[in-house]
Amino acid sequence: MAAIPRVSGSDEIVAEPEAQLPETASLSRLKALHSEAEETALLANLLGRSLYATVTLALACALTLVLAQTGIERELAWGGLMVLALGALIRAYRHTIAAPFERAALRSFAEDLNATLLYAGFAWGAGAFLALSADAPPAIVLVYSAGISAVVAAILRKQTPTLNFIVPVAVMTATSTVLRALPDYLIMAPAVLAACALVAGAVAFASYRETMSRRVPLWSDASPA
Repeated sequence: MAAIPRVSGSDEIVAEPEAQLPETASLSRLKALHSEAEETALLANLLGRSLYATVTLALACALTLVLAQTGIERELAWGGLMVLALGALIRAYRHTIAAPFERAALRSFAEDLNATLLYAGFAWGAGAFLALSADAPPAIVLVYSAGISAVVAAILRKQTPTLNFIVPVAVMTATSTVLRALPDYLIMAPAVLAACALVAGAVAFASYRETMSRRVPLWSDASPA
């Protein structure tokens, strides 16, 4: 509503303060609801994609154990580490899928996923010591480290949990090539780190682009002319 001038006895015109528009509170509430709905949708999508990532890791683990030739004791030890990681992922998913659109539960799941994938990264990286043979060719080592990292990144499409998985995989695999003196380890260790860093950089860039695209305001705070 436009301001109403008030005329005093000295003919001085004093403008009364403009009343706050009643639509302002409704608009602010609508913005808040939109932000909450967007966050809930993103977290619900992450919940669904985490199941695909879990299945992918399980299949990759099974294939690695089938092809491994490092001895039953070492293979079982690594398999046990991966079973713990996969079990934690499944438990977090089952606990949250019972209330897939509750924001508090989804936030708790995202935090659990970050921690679980950090452990899963160390568990998978331990396979470079326990499941990869001493004569593993460089291509196999790259697929084992950067390849699985790229697959997990493509499935999750979320920066923090993906990086939590990639970093320990890269460090432990590169360390394994040096300590175990795998073929061409002086080249393989930097190659593993560089390939995983490339995947991590792609994840960070994709996350940056997604964040920038969401910064476009849906409503304008400016008052119409």
